[in-house]
Amino acid sequence: MEKLQKYSRYYFLENYLFKEVGASFKEKKPLTPFDLFAIAIWKANRNKGRIRDGIRERKSSVQKISSILASVISNDEESKKNALKQLTEEIPGIKIPVASAFLSVLYPNDFTIVDGRIIDACKDYKIPYEPDPRRDVDSYFKYLNYCKNNFEKLGFKSLRDLDQALWGYSFFKELTEYVKDLK
Repeated sequence: MEKLQKYSRYYFLENYLFKEVGASFKEKKPLTPFDLFAIAIWKANRNKGRIRDGIRERKSSVQKISSILASVISNDEESKKNALKQLTEEIPGIKIPVASAFLSVLYPNDFTIVDGRIIDACKDYKIPYEPDPRRDVDSYFKYLNYCKNNFEKLGFKSLRDLDQALWGYSFFKELTEYVKDLK
């Protein structure tokens, strides 16, 4: 049973990603195919095939993606923009929402996730999101900079806490609407 017990770490995938994968990456260890796709599946399971096919189509590799992700320099916005741009332009199947998830797992103090749920919550809570941050790199960075400059004013300790609250609100709202006519 000792060998079976080690798999429980994947049950709470977010914890595995932010604690183990992020820590390993900080130690300059490249992402493995397993870990890259664990992030992709955590973000949007429906996209994993497109990402795999995109890597194959471009004759790219997880090693190349890991190298792009490792090129980020914490205090250099240009390196961050270049990484996001490379991910979304060089690998079919990777769009800004998935790229923002890769970057947020590995650099949680420097990036935030953006996707449909986040935009939905931003609308309701009057958090600026125009132009749509999923559209292009500059729009993403406009949204990111707003979040970085305001997460504490919004009552959060970190960008990650803000991400979780926005996602949680959207999930709650969507599920409440879905079951509203049930007894």
